[in-house]
Amino acid sequence: MIKKVKGLEILLKALMSVKDKHPDILLVIAGKVWENNFTDYQKIIEENNLQDYCLLHTNFIPQEDVAHYYCASDLVVLPYKKIYQSGVLMMTLSFEKPVLTSNLPPLKEVIKDNENGFLFESENSSSLAEKINCILSDEKQWEIVRKNGAELIKTAYSWDEIGKQTKEAYQTL
Repeated sequence: MIKKVKGLEILLKALMSVKDKHPDILLVIAGKVWENNFTDYQKIIEENNLQDYCLLHTNFIPQEDVAHYYCASDLVVLPYKKIYQSGVLMMTLSFEKPVLTSNLPPLKEVIKDNENGFLFESENSSSLAEKINCILSDEKQWEIVRKNGAELIKTAYSWDEIGKQTKEAYQTL
């Protein structure tokens, strides 16, 4: 879902400078708009001539189609402004895709910058643009981080590990 707290406007503002360094970039914006409309985002896109750099799929995505979006992605960007947890983050790692996300505390519990994912300063489009440019310019590091993220989800966040921790929590009661 596209929600205000997910920070799409931050990513669009970052895209303004990223496209200059990486003119072949394509931002796929996917998901149903929730509790607002797309007008504010469309205005940013149009006012900054970003139409050629954005592919909009702003409808509900059926579960059977979700994998296509992950598989088509080189990098998943989560510019959240406020979050308690993120299923999208975990899905990204399970699809073995590198993730760039805000440095909010719940996300930093999972992501270690330049180790198993990438972090940028929350709500700072300049920081986001700088980090995207850096990631896209260093394919070797990008691949290391992608592999480490995939390994993290298979170990620390596997169903076996979650089951073990759940059992241990119940045994303390």
